[in-house]
Amino acid sequence: MSICLVGFLLLISVQVAAQTTENSNPHVVIASRDGEVDLCKYAPQTYSRFNLTLEKGNDGDVVCLVYTSGPETKFHNWEDKARCRFNESNGTISLTLIELDVKHTDSYTCRLQTFVPPPFNKSIVNKAYVYVNDFEPPSCEVMSALVKWILIGVAVFLSTCFIVILYRYIQRKQCRECEARNLELTKEYNSEYMHMAAVPLARCPVR
Repeated sequence: MSICLVGFLLLISVQVAAQTTENSNPHVVIASRDGEVDLCKYAPQTYSRFNLTLEKGNDGDVVCLVYTSGPETKFHNWEDKARCRFNESNGTISLTLIELDVKHTDSYTCRLQTFVPPPFNKSIVNKAYVYVNDFEPPSCEVMSALVKWILIGVAVFLSTCFIVILYRYIQRKQCRECEARNLELTKEYNSEYMHMAAVPLARCPVR
């Protein structure tokens, strides 16, 4: 009788310890707007019965839930809290937050409840704080348009510089030609063979 009692108390203590298992230092996940982040991953045993829930905030609002109903695994998402996607591959199931927005920045807890095989177990698979960055990286179309306008601006600037340089060159050339002509004319005017004005003949005085 005492051995059975000790075994029963030991089973209860294991269940209580499993129920109170939490990560006191949740890791921080930085995600971009409209991005996604994996939070829950679990590899259930064959023929196991379980509930895997993703909870948001300190109040434990359930975002999405994966549970077994007979031989099937079913999924439900409360999209007013956040959008969630369920994946099942190679015997592993996962829950992923998708289409993130700034309002989805919060702490998230991935909680697992197993019913079969016994004993009943309640534990935390993962606990994380998700910070959604408001910065949205520019799309490829925006980047291509930006590069296009930069190239157009550079081409216009270079064309303007070429026109200004050509105009200044032509203007200086004309000035040099004008100065050369003026210098030649000045030399001709200062020559010793300058034409002298005719001197009128003196008239005899009238008597």
